Amino acid sequence: MIFIEYPITGPLRRHLLVMEWSFIFLSFELAFIFLIKYKESLKNTKNSEELSYSILFFTYGLQWFWFIMSDFYAQSSEMRTIFLIIGYFTLMIGAFIFIVVIEKHNIFFKKYLFSLLFLITFAIFIVFTIIDIKYAQNLSYLTTFIFVPFFISYIMKLAKKSSLKGGGIVNFIKLISGFVSLGIGYMLTTDVVAQNFGLESRLWGDIIQIISLFIIYFLYTSLPPLSEYDWYDKIKSVFLVKNSGLCFYSKNFQEEEKNLEQSLKIAGLTGIEMILESLTYDRGLSVIKKQNYSIIIYPSTHIIGIIFCTQELSSLKELLKNFVSRIEAVYASVLSEWKGNLKIFEPIDLICEEVFEKL
Repeated sequence: MIFIEYPITGPLRRHLLVMEWSFIFLSFELAFIFLIKYKESLKNTKNSEELSYSILFFTYGLQWFWFIMSDFYAQSSEMRTIFLIIGYFTLMIGAFIFIVVIEKHNIFFKKYLFSLLFLITFAIFIVFTIIDIKYAQNLSYLTTFIFVPFFISYIMKLAKKSSLKGGGIVNFIKLISGFVSLGIGYMLTTDVVAQNFGLESRLWGDIIQIISLFIIYFLYTSLPPLSEYDWYDKIKSVFLVKNSGLCFYSKNFQEEEKNLEQSLKIAGLTGIEMILESLTYDRGLSVIKKQNYSIIIYPSTHIIGIIFCTQELSSLKELLKNFVSRIEAVYASVLSEWKGNLKIFEPIDLICEEVFEKL
């Protein structure tokens, strides 16, 4: 075991400080990027997941600010311990907010299960810190055993949703690789590893964390907004209309909104024809935006697909194309000679449930 004195001195001090201030800056930069995304999402509909990412990365960077204070500038072991605890406490708050916000939109095994477990371990940490502060550093790792399985479950679910356009496994690898390497880099900087392998391990951990933050940055700037993965909450109703303007299928996705369902059915019988009159039948997507909702329209050879939604999403456009293509492939011969018998379209419900399956 290597004995390391604090505050850290020696030839690696400057290199460590440069690295750690660098990824503090990168963490704050990521927090700012997600904050901007959150503000942009307010123009259409709130997406609090982006805000939770912003808080998580901000508290991660802030934690490392206190770690630098503890390991490079604290003049006593007592002061170092206090700075460390402030750092742990900061990230725990950010992680807890992140879990609560994510579980607000997703259910993992049971509603708010991970939030409750994290809150219990957080409370244990606080109680033991008050009783005897020397236990705080070891107990801080307890919340990791809650956050890691939660985050893996969340990323797997996100990757499954992203498989809408194919490549779910690839998306999963991309999503998780940056965070796994960030966790590995963090572990290499812990006191336990540094005491066994020296400050060189901390330097490598710093380098890995910087690389990881760049991976996360490029990943999330290339991926669609997180609101795209919550398309099911945005869709209100879907219609299938023959080119003549006659609606032969409709489905409401928000069962609790009976008034909306009724109004959409009326629109399907009377208003859709007016909407279609404004279109040019050029086999392309069209979007009509109203004050509180959007209408996505996709005309094909025999039928026209229409989605009423609260936000115009690329994922909904892809789903509508897929739905129309599948229905037309099945009913092409029927539609060309259809006389108004709606019973023959009852199997469409099964196709609709498959295409618009909530993940």
